[in-house]
Amino acid sequence: MKKMKKKVLGLLAFLLICISIYEGSVYTQAATLKLNHTSVVLFVGETAKLTLNKVASGQVRWSTNNSSIVSVSKKGKITALKRGKTTIVAKYKNKAYMCKVNVKSAKLSATKLTLRVGQGYALDIVNSKGKCTWNSMNTVIAEINSNGYIKGTIELNLLKEALEKNVITENS
Repeated sequence: MKKMKKKVLGLLAFLLICISIYEGSVYTQAATLKLNHTSVVLFVGETAKLTLNKVASGQVRWSTNNSSIVSVSKKGKITALKRGKTTIVAKYKNKAYMCKVNVKSAKLSATKLTLRVGQGYALDIVNSKGKCTWNSMNTVIAEINSNGYIKGTIELNLLKEALEKNVITENS
């Protein structure tokens, strides 16, 4: 009878250890669920991929607080649409995980220049990771190369004179 009690107590102790290890691993997994990003900065047109670690993307329900700023796909791909701030929410098993998104727009380094013939200035796009195509709306006044270097092609007094004589128009 004593041997049987020892065996039963040993088996119970073993089962308690196994259960505590299993429960500990379940709690550890639940505690470690998190998004791969808690905040993202994007420029208009850029994308990023959000994931909830250890969870298949199809099991997560994605949404955005402002769909005019950022769109989000069923798989967590976000696309920056316009300048602003919003939050992406990932819902999984009645829990919400959030990522703040800041969308910035590109700006031209200079919007007004005074150049003489032959003088130049290197324009740049600020707040952009994308490529830019440069062109002049009026090459009589200024030319620009593919790197954004703008060069004056006519003296201002000659430009004024040409406009007065209708040699060129303001929109040519």
